[in-house]
Amino acid sequence: MAFDVSDGKVASLRGIAAADRLARLNEAWRQYEPGAPVITAW
Repeated sequence: MAFDVSDGKVASLRGIAAADRLARLNEAWRQYEPGAPVITAW
């Protein structure tokens, strides 16, 4: 994940994600924040 900052604000965000890593992240997120929205599709 990379952030470009301009004038102290995030100007752009770039990232590359592997599907298997996102699945593990979703499960970890649900354990710590069960009611929070989780990204389900890209």
